[in-house]
Amino acid sequence: MNVSTYLFPLFLICVISVNSVFSDDSTRTQPQPVDAQLISECMSILRGGLVSEEFWPAMHAAEALTYAGAGSEVIAALTSRLPNEQDDQRRCGLVRELYRAGDHSHLQILFDVLGNPSSKGRTHAAESLYKIGQTADKKLLREAMNQSESIPLQIMAAAALIKAKDSAAMDLVRRQLQSSDATARNLSAWVIGRHGNKDDAGPIKTALQKESVAAPKDEMSVTFLTVSLASLGDSECRTALVSQLSSPNPTARAMAAEFAGLSRTTEALEKLKELLKDPALDVRIRSAQSILALSKASSH
Repeated sequence: MNVSTYLFPLFLICVISVNSVFSDDSTRTQPQPVDAQLISECMSILRGGLVSEEFWPAMHAAEALTYAGAGSEVIAALTSRLPNEQDDQRRCGLVRELYRAGDHSHLQILFDVLGNPSSKGRTHAAESLYKIGQTADKKLLREAMNQSESIPLQIMAAAALIKAKDSAAMDLVRRQLQSSDATARNLSAWVIGRHGNKDDAGPIKTALQKESVAAPKDEMSVTFLTVSLASLGDSECRTALVSQLSSPNPTARAMAAEFAGLSRTTEALEKLKELLKDPALDVRIRSAQSILALSKASSH
């Protein structure tokens, strides 16, 4: 997911019940039954996505191919694109996926963009550094975290530092979860869903309860908070995530498809198979990615 992309559908089941049950079902961590033909179909979708003219879906395909063990294909496809790319946001995406695939020679570009106050790609740089777990210049990341002009930049820089076990960064994200600013709250929930624990569920549920009775509802906020709870292991929000795979909003379907794998929502597998034929490329890519993820044992 690119944090600048906002979603609008509701995860109704989880909104209705804020007293959801957390499950430690160990079967979710086990490889799910997926046959060789389906694996081949998923890989074909990802390879087609990699060469697509749709930039961010192509980056998502690159990410999935790397995790599937095809990093060399990603490097071959993306290396020639980087020198000609002038947009800092896209440059960050290319560097990120090249790095994940094994080519670390362009890493400095991310720090250069992060440190350039006039660049429109600073948040993408911080998000990319977070996603590849690279914190070589912690001073620059802390400066980005401590500034207040851009909340997305602040939280993505904090997320990168959280991966480096920076407790101050996690404290900041938890404080921002209490913010009256929707962007701060939503992105904080997004980070906490990946790096928090079940003790974080209470504040997120409180925020979700407030959003569910607001008039009008902020559907973006409900979505981010719900996804966070699903990632933390909330079983009812996992059910809501499966429902969201049928959303008429293609961005929502793509988001739900991505999180089906991240949250080990194994009951989504059959619907993910259907979505391999979805008209939206990013939905097909994220569905293929999650099927491949669920076919393997969880690394967590």
